[in-house]
Amino acid sequence: TSRWLLGTLATETRTSTGGVRFRSTLVAGQVATAVLLLCGAGLLLRTLLVLVSVDTGYRVDASRVLTLDFSLNYGPGQPYTTPESLMQFYTSVASEVEARPEVESVGWSSSLPYGTTEFGSFPVDVVGDPPLPPDSRPRADFAIADDDYFRTLDLPILAGRRFTERDGAGAPAVAIVNEEFVRRVLKGRNPLGVRISLQRDA
Repeated sequence: TSRWLLGTLATETRTSTGGVRFRSTLVAGQVATAVLLLCGAGLLLRTLLVLVSVDTGYRVDASRVLTLDFSLNYGPGQPYTTPESLMQFYTSVASEVEARPEVESVGWSSSLPYGTTEFGSFPVDVVGDPPLPPDSRPRADFAIADDDYFRTLDLPILAGRRFTERDGAGAPAVAIVNEEFVRRVLKGRNPLGVRISLQRDA
């Protein structure tokens, strides 16, 4: 009987010790997980605060802006078959909306702010610079906009001018680039007078 009691006590002692170790390991794992979650939440909050404080370039009050996103059927056999017909549609819609007394300004573009570009990104060549290998050429998103787009969104032009009605079909092509384009593609050079070429992917 005494041997049986001693064996039982030894077994219970080992079981109790193993249970304590398991619980200690489980608690330590839970504490480590909680610390990781808190660190992740802190980093996320810091990122959000940084994003809120970043100057987006838009000066207009977003609560006073109404956006509309839609696509037109364009191409052979479609209602709009030429770029001119598309421009005529956009111009007529903008004029009709702007005629309403509660509307201050109307501008249109092929992509909304912070949205995806309708035409995608294109490899860019700077005319006059040494040609780069196809896989090393920088890429830039391409969009079209009317002459009131920048005025409607109160986007400041740091150098040069906004688009005008003279920048239509048949006129020399002009472009407005952002500061990131100047930094990454033009390497900080003055963009005024620079000629660029957008290439299609092979």
